[in-house]
Amino acid sequence: MNLFKRQITYLDSASGFGNSSSVHKMGKRASKILEQARSGIAGSIGAHNDEIIFTGSGSESIGLAIIGAVYSAKKNILLPHIITSTIEHSAVLNTCKILEDRGHIEVTYIKPHDNTGILKTEDILNAINENTVIISIHMVNNEIGIIQDINKLLKELNHFKENKYNIKRMHFSSDSYYPYLHIDACQAYPHIDLSNQIKSGIDIMTFNSNKINGPAGIGALYKRRSVELSPIYGGGGQEFGLRPGTVSHILANSFYLASKIMLKNRENNEKHYVQLKNYFILGLEKLQKENDFPFVINSLDGCIPSIISISFPYFTGQQFAIELDARNVMVSSKSACNNADGAESYVIKEIHKSDLLDKDWGTIRISFSPKTIKKDIDKLLFAIKDIIQIYKNVLY
Repeated sequence: MNLFKRQITYLDSASGFGNSSSVHKMGKRASKILEQARSGIAGSIGAHNDEIIFTGSGSESIGLAIIGAVYSAKKNILLPHIITSTIEHSAVLNTCKILEDRGHIEVTYIKPHDNTGILKTEDILNAINENTVIISIHMVNNEIGIIQDINKLLKELNHFKENKYNIKRMHFSSDSYYPYLHIDACQAYPHIDLSNQIKSGIDIMTFNSNKINGPAGIGALYKRRSVELSPIYGGGGQEFGLRPGTVSHILANSFYLASKIMLKNRENNEKHYVQLKNYFILGLEKLQKENDFPFVINSLDGCIPSIISISFPYFTGQQFAIELDARNVMVSSKSACNNADGAESYVIKEIHKSDLLDKDWGTIRISFSPKTIKKDIDKLLFAIKDIIQIYKNVLY
């Protein structure tokens, strides 16, 4: 019997088990799985395989997009300029703040046009100057669910570039011009077909796995082939030289499988979310009338239906979330990435200015999954009613 055909002897433990960069059978198998996942994720948004860079999270993808663009631009621009908004995810705002505090960039922060959270395209375009490198805007806000008009922004920005660079027509497959448009699509990915933005020439887009009920620990960055980014830390040449470090082919494959399920069910899920949202709002309005308890719904028209942000008086958002948790109902007081600081949502402060702040209103964010049912909504409404009735005489 041939000794070498009996079993695999794995003596590359220093590389980890099945490292996709290794040349042996296990490495090649891991690499094949990784590239199949890349192809699947690319197909889910209508991109080319080599335009998808895997990262460890949505936040890392955002950091790579912004810092990578700044580092690349610094070859020719002494002080790059960034445009973003005051209601972006903390991954965007804190990345900009770090770079700004270190004197690497200048930043213009666009404020919402009204209390819906909408950003005006004109405000964004008017902020562009000769050093503007990247515009970083969310497609769907992660706290209130408002959908920004990215199609209009992209169209107007392309028109601006055509005039600035004296181009008759943008060639999206081969041309990239500053300012790049980076779209944070983490919250949009489960709800909106992103292929239209890819076809229209979006420069950079970020999204992740756990927003589509896949595992945490894996995210993705779409980078149009002609966009220039620099790596933001050293290491090997993985992910086209932009994101050093071994990518988990297991997490990447799980991300891909979750995307297949999401795409298959997206339309039905949206109908389900609309029904749940309408059911909840009707129940909340009934509670208001019966208990004389005011509230403000921050997520109405122009929002994805799976997120509902509600502001109440007399409670902080964190207090209300803790009271609900005590009744086995789990919500958040704002974005999960910001819950640790205990402060009220900066997004809500921005969209409502001072009209709610004077009354010490707090905010909770309710979000649905495909598995949420009306019985869950009933439980939430009952818990809210219980909290109101217990504290009503104490607080007001």
